[in-house]
Amino acid sequence: MSWRFSSVCVLSLCLAACGTSPEGAARRGSEGRAHGTSVEDPARPPASATTGAVPSAPARRVEPASAGAEADGHSLRHLDAELALVDQRGARFTLGSLAGKPTLLTFFYSTCTTMCPLILSDVKRIVAALPVEERDSLHVVLLTIDPARDTAARLRAVAAERALPPSWSLVTGDASSIRTVAATVGMTYRPLPDGTFAHAALYTVLDPSGRVVHQLEGTGRSVEETAAVLSRLLGGAAP
Repeated sequence: MSWRFSSVCVLSLCLAACGTSPEGAARRGSEGRAHGTSVEDPARPPASATTGAVPSAPARRVEPASAGAEADGHSLRHLDAELALVDQRGARFTLGSLAGKPTLLTFFYSTCTTMCPLILSDVKRIVAALPVEERDSLHVVLLTIDPARDTAARLRAVAAERALPPSWSLVTGDASSIRTVAATVGMTYRPLPDGTFAHAALYTVLDPSGRVVHQLEGTGRSVEETAAVLSRLLGGAAP
């Protein structure tokens, strides 16, 4: 589709194999977990084998010229016709259901033990940086990149184990649907032979119309700008 992200639109993403010991991750450094490279290029030096963190870099606002979905004036809701997604309750999930409120969207998978706990922590930090009275007006969406194992029941268990707010949507579905959403927002990931994934850490803000307006890349970074964008959207202002 003409409005999907091109790989050149994506800044350097942190790629790391998850769900493994530090020693195992280090041995697989050549599998493609690299700073500043896509998962299709395994020939770069490995990222941190233990945390997957990268040096601090500023968040970025997505401009129409660089955001595929926004360049054509489309919101992500236009993807719904080709998506088959469900939330942790087993109910059908659509991007159209996010209309009217801003959304914080990211990707993870439940058996990841290295980067994904940091991703969930970052999401909590972003939400915690908002005024208390605004938090309930925000959609938070966590899409698994491992839908074969992350069933609705498994995601429901993850939400309970990690004490995630019941208003958050943990989403699974068929692999094609997950990859369609990921490709549209510029999220990169790749399964590895041992069942883990090389993947980026990418936090995407959608406005109430479903357009991408801001992204933060990498774990452990300052969330102030991301929270400020969300707060402006929650107050009805432009990002």
